[in-house]
Amino acid sequence: MRAGMVGGLLLVGLMAGCGGAAVEEEGSSELESRSDALPSCRDVTGNDYVITYYKEPARLTWVGELLCGCSEPETVVHGSKSQYYEKIYGCFAR
Repeated sequence: MRAGMVGGLLLVGLMAGCGGAAVEEEGSSELESRSDALPSCRDVTGNDYVITYYKEPARLTWVGELLCGCSEPETVVHGSKSQYYEKIYGCFAR
């Protein structure tokens, strides 16, 4: 009985893990670059703003910025984001 259960579990595992030939999808590759529209960046105030991201807590080294409502498209990101930032209402870029 035990051998039958082990054999059955082994068979189920092989069927799940080795489900047959790999299916190749036609179309775009995951490695292609793409440009999707960013979701709306509006906060509760509804005002335009710029978030400037910095490398360190002292906010000396600029690494990027997010402009919300200051251009078309509405959300524009330059550089990269970080945990150190300053948010200013209005459309003032560095």
